[in-house]
Amino acid sequence: MEVAKGKLRPRYLAVRVLYRVIKDGAWAAPLLDALLQSHAFSLQERQKVTDLVYGALRAREDLEKRLELFLKRGRLVDLEPWTRASLLVAAYELLFTQAKAWAVLDEIVEGVRYERGPGMAAFANAVLRRLAVEGLGTQACPPVSLPNWLKERLCEDLGPDRAHAFIEERVLPPPTTIRARVDRKLLAARLQEACPEAQIHEGALSPWALLMRRVGSPRNLPGYAAGDFCVMDEGSQFVALGLGALSGERILDACAGRGGKSLALLDMTQGQVRLWACDAFPNKLDILVREAKRLGHTSSALTTLALDWRLGKGGIEDAFFDRILVDAPCTGVGTIHRKPELTLRLTQSSIEGVIQLQSQIVQRVWPLLRKGGMLLYAVCSPLRVEVFGAISSLLQDGDAKVVDDPISGFAPDPDGVLRIGPWNDPNRSCDTFQIIRIKRC
Repeated sequence: MEVAKGKLRPRYLAVRVLYRVIKDGAWAAPLLDALLQSHAFSLQERQKVTDLVYGALRAREDLEKRLELFLKRGRLVDLEPWTRASLLVAAYELLFTQAKAWAVLDEIVEGVRYERGPGMAAFANAVLRRLAVEGLGTQACPPVSLPNWLKERLCEDLGPDRAHAFIEERVLPPPTTIRARVDRKLLAARLQEACPEAQIHEGALSPWALLMRRVGSPRNLPGYAAGDFCVMDEGSQFVALGLGALSGERILDACAGRGGKSLALLDMTQGQVRLWACDAFPNKLDILVREAKRLGHTSSALTTLALDWRLGKGGIEDAFFDRILVDAPCTGVGTIHRKPELTLRLTQSSIEGVIQLQSQIVQRVWPLLRKGGMLLYAVCSPLRVEVFGAISSLLQDGDAKVVDDPISGFAPDPDGVLRIGPWNDPNRSCDTFQIIRIKRC
């Protein structure tokens, strides 16, 4: 594996990432980014590692079924994590790419021998050789393989056509999406000149979005240091657009996270608002503050507050805000093509705890909205219960009225919820969101 010399091969690094995802519940994206930053890989090698990690995760359910045909007993999930990760990466290459079987087997089995010894290496070799002989053949990789219970729930909540679009109609891998803070066309031309092999397209849902492939790390692109753009999914940009912030208003971003939407709101109003960005995790707010400085926003427009809404309101007065954004903690099912490791975490029972948290947040922040103000509630999930499970009691309040006006030409469904996803995104790339706006009368 050339480990002793400090040089890791792409396959070995892919297994290492997948191992951490399986064993420790790590998120693939930050782990993969950190490891790639610490090793001198070419752009082609970086793309290969990324494809192996996300390809194996997206096709995991299908790969496990195929591999279990060649296990003498037990299930793949019962194997120790390194061997399981190795078999998944190898099976993805053997079944869904043009890789030479001997090269895949040599490197993967060598990695198992290095990490787990000759016994497990012999086991992995036997399984993969049978797969290579009896199951080989480049096939169409499923955009994402989901458990049956989730497929059924998506069909029920979205309807068969939208569910099919959500599961199947994706252009993979998902692009890197940025929010342009300067003229979008001029920025695209400048980035294309710097990266001639890149694929760069304008987003269809947000007037600021650029979708990019084959550009490497956005931090290394021209204009990043100057604050000409920031990385932000197009669906998130659309949510910020939907709040409709105006200069002079007091705005609450109740679940700000790392602050992508807060910063978009500051840009929309040229910083002429008072914006409170709250989150339960102070480290995320630290990232927001650093990014605000990079983008040139002054501290006078932005107040950050580490706050767990389940415990209180942080001293904020009732009827204080003109607009409130609740981009609530959720299952994240709408990002499953970008974060396929979610299928390792999500269960039917885990959804109930998420809904309880969402409802607690909404009930806590609603009194902070002034009469005539608007609350926008959003989740990056297509599961209907993550909207109505959280706001059903609020909608029974006589002071609450659903706003059914379109956002940037996109109209809500009859139930008042605006749902964006591949069914209304011609680029088939944005994360899936549900958005509902409620006015306090």
